[in-house]
Amino acid sequence: MNEISEIKINEKILLVRKLKDEADIIEKQLDAKKSDMKDAQLEVDTWLEERGIPSLKVDGAGTYYLKTEFSYKIPADPENKKQAFEYFKDKFGEDIFTINSQTFNKICKELLDAAVQTGDDSFTIPGVEEPKPYKKGVLLKR
Repeated sequence: MNEISEIKINEKILLVRKLKDEADIIEKQLDAKKSDMKDAQLEVDTWLEERGIPSLKVDGAGTYYLKTEFSYKIPADPENKKQAFEYFKDKFGEDIFTINSQTFNKICKELLDAAVQTGDDSFTIPGVEEPKPYKKGVLLKR
């Protein structure tokens, strides 16, 4: 059997530590860049919406456009919440009482998209308020 010395193991552990520390620094830098990008996007979204500009092509950057998204809220009223979650249980065959707002939104959007695909423009989810539309900026590739 090939024996590995304790010195070699220690050296490898030191390398792991060094790489982990470097990765942590890069992740923090990436988080900061993403935050800056989000702030800039919010400004652009506001400017385009205020001016009624649905899209803008910028040489060297690509086409930036405002996409309409929808946001659903988990019902606060216990009776409405019960209706909604019973609907989901019937639809998916499982209890989802521990669902968070992001997952709730995702499920509702998928159901809405499926309804629209089949031509059902009057789709609603029992106990759930109509979704709130909002604009979100999207930058297409150059």
